[in-house]
Amino acid sequence: MTEGISLTGPQQEAVNHSAGRMRVIACPGSGKTEVIAHRVARLIETGERPGGIVAITFTEKAASELKTRIRRILEKEYPERADFGDMFIGTIHAFCLEMLRDIDPIYRTYDVLDGPRRVAYIAKGENYFGRIGLVRLQKSQESGFFETVAKFIRSADVMITEGIDQGRLTDRRFADCFSNYLHILDEDRYFDFPTIVRRLVDELEKNSGSRLLIAPRTEHIIVDEFQDVDPLQGRLLDLLSVNTRSIAVVGDDDQGIYHWRGTDVHIIREFADESRGGCRDITLGRNFRSTASIVDLSSQFISHNSKRIPKKIEPNPLLTREYEQGDIQTQIFDTQENELDYIVGKIRELHGTDFTDRSNRRYSLSYSDFAVLTRTNDLASMVIDRLDKENIPSVASSGESILERPEVKFAIKCLAYIFNADPILREGGGIPDLRNLVSEYQTVFSREKFAGADAEEFANRMKSVRGKISAIEGKGEDGNDYLPGLGLQEIYHEVLNALGADKFNLGEVYSYNLASLSQAVSDYESVWIRLRASEVKYFFYFLRAYGDSSYQDPRHQDDLLIDAVRIMTIHKAKGLEFPVVFVPDFVDHRRPRELTLFVDKNLYDAARYSGDDEDERRVYYTAITRSEKYLFLTGSSHAPGKVRERKVHRFLQEMPREYFTGIMELVKPRSGLPSRAQVASEFETSYSELTSYMRCPEDFLLRNVYGFNAGVPPAFGYGTNVHNILNMIHREYIRKGIIPGEKEIEETVSRMFKLRYATRNMEKNMEAAAARIIKNYVSIHSNDFSRILETEKRFEFVLGNALISGQIDLLKKLDSNGNITDVEIIDFKAEKKEGIYSSDYDRQLRYYAIACLDSLKLRPQKATVHILDAEEEVDETRDVDISDSSLSSTRQDIAGTVSRIRSKKFPASPDHEKCKECDYMKICPYRAK
Repeated sequence: MTEGISLTGPQQEAVNHSAGRMRVIACPGSGKTEVIAHRVARLIETGERPGGIVAITFTEKAASELKTRIRRILEKEYPERADFGDMFIGTIHAFCLEMLRDIDPIYRTYDVLDGPRRVAYIAKGENYFGRIGLVRLQKSQESGFFETVAKFIRSADVMITEGIDQGRLTDRRFADCFSNYLHILDEDRYFDFPTIVRRLVDELEKNSGSRLLIAPRTEHIIVDEFQDVDPLQGRLLDLLSVNTRSIAVVGDDDQGIYHWRGTDVHIIREFADESRGGCRDITLGRNFRSTASIVDLSSQFISHNSKRIPKKIEPNPLLTREYEQGDIQTQIFDTQENELDYIVGKIRELHGTDFTDRSNRRYSLSYSDFAVLTRTNDLASMVIDRLDKENIPSVASSGESILERPEVKFAIKCLAYIFNADPILREGGGIPDLRNLVSEYQTVFSREKFAGADAEEFANRMKSVRGKISAIEGKGEDGNDYLPGLGLQEIYHEVLNALGADKFNLGEVYSYNLASLSQAVSDYESVWIRLRASEVKYFFYFLRAYGDSSYQDPRHQDDLLIDAVRIMTIHKAKGLEFPVVFVPDFVDHRRPRELTLFVDKNLYDAARYSGDDEDERRVYYTAITRSEKYLFLTGSSHAPGKVRERKVHRFLQEMPREYFTGIMELVKPRSGLPSRAQVASEFETSYSELTSYMRCPEDFLLRNVYGFNAGVPPAFGYGTNVHNILNMIHREYIRKGIIPGEKEIEETVSRMFKLRYATRNMEKNMEAAAARIIKNYVSIHSNDFSRILETEKRFEFVLGNALISGQIDLLKKLDSNGNITDVEIIDFKAEKKEGIYSSDYDRQLRYYAIACLDSLKLRPQKATVHILDAEEEVDETRDVDISDSSLSSTRQDIAGTVSRIRSKKFPASPDHEKCKECDYMKICPYRAK
């Protein structure tokens, strides 16, 4: 739905639903996001607390879009209630983590292992061989190291998602390993994604107090993409619904395409079952997106699925855009190269031609109106490369592994040389030799590409780093070969320095790709307290086994590139729409080999994970229904490296033939209309990102655009620990009016304090320091606790086209008479800094003051930096100027900064004071000399 389209009867009915259970079956293009946004706005308008509303989305991107729509509706229709910062909008995993942290602050000390970090954690020698014991599984299965890791992860996910009793497993080795895994996750204070949900489910099942505690946060629940929930998530929603006033689920069983993750379309089908209580059932059956031909073709196609909720889908009768011969084409080409020729030709034919949107407004097609939807990342990579050769801009969320790029392979070899290790490359080669590296450097970093490249200096720098690591390796027998300083990331920066990153600009392509390797280093290193030189060799195994699927071409993922062809897998296209859609490689494929598990098939619905023709049909139905008008289903008889001739997909026979033509040139009018307003979504940013740019735009470019990571110091997380403990003390006072004594503070600090990268002695010393300053803080300031209004108050405010988010440590009422309109903003700092960083603190408080005015509708009369520095025995406060003139100046600074970022202006601003403390000093060619 877009502005200017009024709600239909069923849409309005869904918006107005105020109590009880509701299932909304939202067909493609039926405006479900707009309905959800209006429903949230309606709840807030009728007096419901935003803090009691939960909207669960499938992705963070969907959450951002929903927030934007809610904000626009509230600001237009109910401006006095436009603050909804207390409402939760996000993924189910983020929701579960937030609820767990509300229930028990100990969960604030848990980190989440995403895909790469989970692999690195399980593959750690002490875990694989010892604490988990996967080596026993590897020996029993006669499988490879990372093959065992991957199979274990798949099996663990099934165990957690399906709630399988370990006692029923036939493979007792796996049962022991799985039990060990869950134990060490908790011991090390980690979650993976399934265990976040499982922990909350267990907490709510066993503890009525926990259910009551989060009940005020979950009075109204809305779940988007409900067809994609799994049994564990379904159980969670059942538990939450007991104490809710309303729960609305929105989705379409015809678009359930994640069966291989364990999702179950039966859950949405059975939600309205009368045996589960009353449920309002609403179908949004009008497709506002597509022409009548796309609607009819896709409807007839999906009707071949027998197990589905009956629904009638109709086109929008007010849409003036009509089907024309040639809109829908299908063709099998001889080769994939011919197929790519066709795609490029059609983009050129239609680019700049007239088009009518769903509101019947006319415009000309730009590159962003085209999408290529693939089944695999390999095919996406081929399309990207071809469009690059044709100088057609593209944005991709799928694509080629960066590990095969020459500059990245070379950097991997350099790291391997430094650690005297085998880089485990596909082509083999063993431990790199410096002479060969110098020769390769002259190719990859040739003088033609980089005038400042110096092979002799490269060799000298590499020998220097190798010598330093060699000396450390000599301590290995005593177990003291720990990497110095900032660990492996620091060594990688030294490799980049040897390549010449401090002398010349590496350029956009090399920078993006080498930054992805920096991310891989961080992912691997993050699960170690301190990495030893003798353990770095396993990093190369990690890259070989997991890197290809995890670290893909980042250059085509630039959010600042607006007018570009979209390339993505079908699974990532959910919720999107495009005037022109290509679905290449639409041929019959052999079914992929079924993945084996350590879990007995009779203990869960194994067939659901494998999928069948109905699952496959839903995938292509989802692809087809992304199209607004033009749809091109193509394939090729011969694929590179394949002998067997391929045929058009059998599903083509299930689609009405009257809409199809073969290859047909499209000659469409070009009236010179402006393109659809190319306005990117609100630029989402934060104080820390904007401050990075204001300090030095080159810092922002390296950190936030390219994605180079900085090394992590051993004391990393100290300030967060202090904040978490202070927040717990403040919240307990708000809830119970209790001020802790010294003994209680010491017990809280002992339970909550966790430094992930510090040695035990360092952690103990810093824990004692934290206890000391917190006891001192409570002793001095407890009389002020009665003025606490809120702690860790979330906010979002829009300035121009920027969305700035964050949270304020503490809001206090300015007086004790209950006046909550005039407030004091307090931000805690666990370290006293002077100079440029002191001015950063001031700027941050001014951001918060603007947030109070614009987002929270509060008047900040005072803003205070509260410094708690144990090392300098400091407990001091400093007021920050938040006068109208200073806030006006800050608004201008923000607007100017965002404008320059969006315009991709990143001029370095070197300064000796800044540069000597910069995280990127070794890889910046513009640093102050």
